[in-house]
Amino acid sequence: MRAPYVWRWTQAKREAARLIRAARNNAQIATAFETVQVFNNVFDATARHLPQTRAEWTAFIDERTAKEQGANATYAFPELRKRLVAAAPAVGS
Repeated sequence: MRAPYVWRWTQAKREAARLIRAARNNAQIATAFETVQVFNNVFDATARHLPQTRAEWTAFIDERTAKEQGANATYAFPELRKRLVAAAPAVGS
């Protein structure tokens, strides 16, 4: 039997991926007023799962940047991009 905290983190990782996919597939979610803060909070809460979710975060941010026509637009998630880059593992690690 898994310890409850293991299930909770596995579930958190899955839910983060679901949220990212939902926003990628629905511009109303991606551009909702509070989405930027919600995504920053989800990123913080699931940061330990970044090795498993990095590709989804990156694809989402890249798509939003292209749609917003610039990396500094609010709904291109510039702060989240900076945080994702800062969390990149060192080369050779």
